[in-house]
Amino acid sequence: MNNKKGRFKGTGTVFAFTLKHSMNGKAFMVMTVIIPLLLFAGLFMASYLPSIEKDEEVFTHKVYIVDNTEFDAMGDLFDSSYDKEKYDSLKTVTTYGGDAEKIVAAIPQTETDSFVISVDKTETDGVTAFKVTTIVPSWSEVPEKEYSELSNAAISCVDAIKVSTSGISYEKLMYLSSGIMTDVIKAGEEAETVQDFLIKNIVPMIYCLIIYMIVLLYGQSIGKTVAAEKNSRLMEMILTSIHPEALIIGKILAMCFEAVAQILLWIIGAVAGFFFGDYVAHVSNPEYVNIVSEAIKMFMENQTSFSAAMIVVAILATVFGFCIFGFLSGLIASGVGKPEELASANGVYQVFVIAGFFIAYFVMIKENVMLYPVICILPVTSPFCLGALVLVGSIELWQGIAGLVVMIVMCLVIAVLSAKVYRDKAFFNGSNRVAQILSLMMKRRA
Repeated sequence: MNNKKGRFKGTGTVFAFTLKHSMNGKAFMVMTVIIPLLLFAGLFMASYLPSIEKDEEVFTHKVYIVDNTEFDAMGDLFDSSYDKEKYDSLKTVTTYGGDAEKIVAAIPQTETDSFVISVDKTETDGVTAFKVTTIVPSWSEVPEKEYSELSNAAISCVDAIKVSTSGISYEKLMYLSSGIMTDVIKAGEEAETVQDFLIKNIVPMIYCLIIYMIVLLYGQSIGKTVAAEKNSRLMEMILTSIHPEALIIGKILAMCFEAVAQILLWIIGAVAGFFFGDYVAHVSNPEYVNIVSEAIKMFMENQTSFSAAMIVVAILATVFGFCIFGFLSGLIASGVGKPEELASANGVYQVFVIAGFFIAYFVMIKENVMLYPVICILPVTSPFCLGALVLVGSIELWQGIAGLVVMIVMCLVIAVLSAKVYRDKAFFNGSNRVAQILSLMMKRRA
């Protein structure tokens, strides 16, 4: 190894070679071009299709109202309570003081769109009560959803009758039945709005889940590539002319760069598709309201959390958090002696990923603010939470910077360990026992 002139000399060359080599494969084209286009098309359709106005179904039901309340008001109240746009062809026939069973028996069987709503006033032990009964003839073809909606309209009419006969005005009734809102504010702090609550709770959860899926998917791919190339004779020749640190760092950084670039293109494709679909939807239907778009606008109105410094720290934390697991996957794969041992090595990698994800996720879902600085410092958990927590202001900016520094240092430490194991195992033949790997990591370089 006398031709080596520096531990990291040649890293750029390995980076460029690895990146160029991966770009020649079909998988690169699929992940970099096809998937962003599919995401663009999918989000466009998801954003645009709900805006297409559909021809509403016309309902021609006939409802027989039997009013036995002694107030003779159900007919007029019912006519003003149901949805006129949906049931614009609805016909009502009101009978005051009638027998509902006789009315059902008198309905011709040719009226397959008819049913009866009977409203009765009863008294039990001096307490007045009302009973709403819906009677659907056996030959009726009225769907349950329709007669249930119209029955609910009749129930609201009974509520109106109860209010009007009680002597209490509607405004006073609403005042008496209104709930009581409570809030706790610490001295010197402003009350937390619904908008702040949603941002500080939903954004970290979504971020944590996305990072988990990405790290699990790409991390195993990195480990597979490192293990496959390490066992080739070409690597032994390369290691005689270039330091293992330069080789492993250049290779893993290239794969991490490729993964981050692809994910960025996915995000651009999805966001562009969504907003373009939303734009086309509003052009074709100006009255359409996109709930997701409105929620995004609500989030962006919170200018107190999203400062420029926090955005930069969040982006860097996301990138270096991914690199931590990328180098960790490379470290574990570097210790693989045979290709068939890669599956067990991936199992070890998955343990780290799953443990870090669940710890970070449950701390955030329980809103244990006291542990936020801890999970943002621990290298195994910080990739899943640091970017989101610093972005929404759940931790201080200096805490986010401290977590980012720990990430960068940990990346370098794992990279050096990966290089040592990679070099030693490239010239080592035998079983992949844990004790042997640890021995190789602790052994000094010759």
